Amino acid sequence: MNDGVCLCVDVDPERLQRRVDHRYLDEWTRDLDDALARVLGAKRERRALSVGLLGNAATVFAELLARGVAVSYTHLDVYKRQLLGVGILALVAFWVGERQ
Repeated sequence: MNDGVCLCVDVDPERLQRRVDHRYLDEWTRDLDDALARVLGAKRERRALSVGLLGNAATVFAELLARGVAVSYTHLDVYKRQLLGVGILALVAFWVGERQ
């Protein structure tokens, strides 16, 4: 993660666990509040951390924007990934920022 903090949203718990097992993610959770506490805590401590969140990226990001968590493209980096013929995954990552 290049010493960054990342929240990755995916709808499939098996893919999240596989990413943890293969060390693409540090940890994952099913709870948005728990995930936010983890990533915001790591950001505050200037500690690298990647957290997976089980959920639908569209609804999660709408909720994050409503809470004022991700406020600009300087803090929001949305992308899709394709892994060796597996197809497009529902992995969306963003840098966590708080409204100033």
